[in-house]
Amino acid sequence: MGKVTYDIISLIISAVGAIATFSAVVVALWQTKYANRKKLKCSFSDNVIIVDNYNNIKKYVGIIITNIGNKRVIVNSWSVKTKNGFLQFLTDLNEITDSDIIDRRLSAEMKTPHVLETEEQITFYFPYDLFCKNIKELTDKGNICSDEKILFVVKDSTGREYKTKSNEIGSKYMK
Repeated sequence: MGKVTYDIISLIISAVGAIATFSAVVVALWQTKYANRKKLKCSFSDNVIIVDNYNNIKKYVGIIITNIGNKRVIVNSWSVKTKNGFLQFLTDLNEITDSDIIDRRLSAEMKTPHVLETEEQITFYFPYDLFCKNIKELTDKGNICSDEKILFVVKDSTGREYKTKSNEIGSKYMK
C-alpha cells in the first residue's frame, strides 16, 4: 500500500471515530434529560359499575391514570376542558350530598393530591348521573359542544397537563 492509500484509510477511520464519539455524547445527554421524567397515561371510561357487599349497584365515570414514567408523580386534579376554562370534578365524594356507602368508600381512596409511584395506577370515579347533569349544564350554557367528544385534563403538581377524550360525543351523556 502506498502512502496516499494509508492516509485515506486513516482519514476515514478518524472520521468514523469522530462520528461515533459525537453520537455517544448526544445519546448520553439525551438519556440524562429523559431517563428520569414524569409521564402519565390517561384514559376515560363511562361504564364503571361497582357493586358493594349488599348488592347495591352504582354506575360511575372514571379517569384511569397510570404513571408510565420513571419518577413519582403527584396528581392534583382532573377536569373537563370548557371553552372558557375547566370544570374541576370533586375527588372527595364526601362533599356530594346524596353520597351513600359506595361513595364514602371510594372517596377515602381518591383524595387529591394523590401520589403515583412508578408503574402505579389509580382510577378517579365520579357518579354517572351527576356527570351527565354537569355535561348537560355545560352544553346548555354553551361551554362545550354537544356534537364533539369531551376533553378531560389531568394536572400534576408541576402544572403539566395530560389529556384524553371521551368515547362518545357530549350529547350521549345528556339525559
